[in-house]
Amino acid sequence: MSFKISNAFLSSYRKDQELIKFANNLSSLGVKVYASGGTANYLLDNGVEVLNIASIIGQAKFGHRLVTISPQVFGALLANYSSLDDLRELAEMGMEPFDLLYVNPYPTSDVIKDKVGNFSAVVEMIDVGGPAMLVAAVKGLRLVVSNPKQFSKVIKIVEEVNEGRVDLTDELQKDAYIFDILGLGIEAIHTVLNSYEPLLKFFGDTRVKLVNKQKK
Repeated sequence: MSFKISNAFLSSYRKDQELIKFANNLSSLGVKVYASGGTANYLLDNGVEVLNIASIIGQAKFGHRLVTISPQVFGALLANYSSLDDLRELAEMGMEPFDLLYVNPYPTSDVIKDKVGNFSAVVEMIDVGGPAMLVAAVKGLRLVVSNPKQFSKVIKIVEEVNEGRVDLTDELQKDAYIFDILGLGIEAIHTVLNSYEPLLKFFGDTRVKLVNKQKK
């Protein structure tokens, strides 16, 4: 486990003052903030110091369908802190571990409500990179958040760790910290998975309509 939270990666569909404040708070605590293209541009436009991940992995491809999925991003989320081989491979990619991940996925369920019957519009709003990064970060024992309501809790954790108030060389404190961040990560994944229930219903209802049309 990293003894400091040094690098954060932010990728957010929702872009607002809360996101700006969160990024600024991280920066003020000495955390280097990386972000995906649209998120980075928004933060830069609002005076936040941030590094656009596109400068490392290249611009989005396939009509913005492929933005964050890359060996660099996923290596930074999955690399084992205690493995010198992992850290060496990551450094060879020009990357450091991402210690914190914030993902705010596409609001697929909202699109279903707004575009009832528009199958192609709904399909385009299926998030690929966001949920994949969340799972990778949880597996990598990173500090993970997907709900802006958790921002203050996450900032408190970063403060405690970076200011040495949580001693990660102490096994009990380390174990408690790991369980805390795993809890946040699993909660984030659970939230995203729940958002797919309307999608499942939409596809089921659409299929029934197609079958009924064929029978006529």
